Amino acid sequence: MGTAPDDLEVVELRKAFIAVNDGIYAAPLNLPFTRYSKALKAREIICNVIKRKAKDRMLNFDKMDEKDSDLIWYYLMNDPSMSMENICGAIIGFVFAALFNTQNSIALAIYFLGQCPKALQQLREEFKQKMNDTDTTTKLTWDDYKNMEFCQSVINETLRLGNIVPRLWRKALSDINYKGYIIPQGTTIMTHIGAMHLDPSAFENPNIFLIHGDGWYSHTLFNLLLTNNPS
Repeated sequence: MGTAPDDLEVVELRKAFIAVNDGIYAAPLNLPFTRYSKALKAREIICNVIKRKAKDRMLNFDKMDEKDSDLIWYYLMNDPSMSMENICGAIIGFVFAALFNTQNSIALAIYFLGQCPKALQQLREEFKQKMNDTDTTTKLTWDDYKNMEFCQSVINETLRLGNIVPRLWRKALSDINYKGYIIPQGTTIMTHIGAMHLDPSAFENPNIFLIHGDGWYSHTLFNLLLTNNPS
C-alpha cells in the first residue's frame, strides 16, 4: 500500500492481521477479552488505514503515475462501482492470503518434496530444462512458470493434501434447492474444503501425495504415513 516493510505503520498492520487470523475460528463472542472481539477491532484498524490511503490517492489523483500504483489504486481505477467496504474486504483477503496461506503452502511443498526424492529430482530437472530453453541471462518469467507442468502439479497436490484453506464461508444470495433441501436466502454456508480434498470418491488414494495422468503430470507418488519409504 505504498509503504516500506520496516515502516511503523506496516509493523502495526502486521500485528492487526495476526489478530484477525487468530480470531477467524474463534467463537463469535463479542466480549472485550475474546479473540473474536480483538479480531473485529484489528479489522477496523486495517480498514481505517486502507480508507485513509484511498482518500489520499483520490485527493492527489492528478499527481499519481504508474510508480505510485498499488492495489488500492487498482480498485479505485478499474472498478469504481466497488464500495469502500468491498475494497477493504478485497485487500484484506489479498494480503491475508499472501501473509499466511502462501508461506504455509511453501512450507508444505518443501515438506512433501523432502519426503519424495524422485519428485524433487524431477522438479529440478524441469527447472534446468526451462532455464536451458530460455535466455539464461534473464530470470524466468511468470509465463515460464505457468508452462512448467510438473511444478504446477506439485503445487496442485500440495494445496489438495495440505488443505491450506480447510473451509470457506459464503452467504446464500437467494433460496437454494440442494438435493431437495431448501437453503434460505441470507443463510451463512460453510464449505468444508478439506473434506472434499480427501474424498475417496473424488481422488484416488486421497491420503497419498499423487501426481499422475493427463492433468497431474508424471507418475510419482508417496504415502505421507510411510515416511520411511519415501519413493
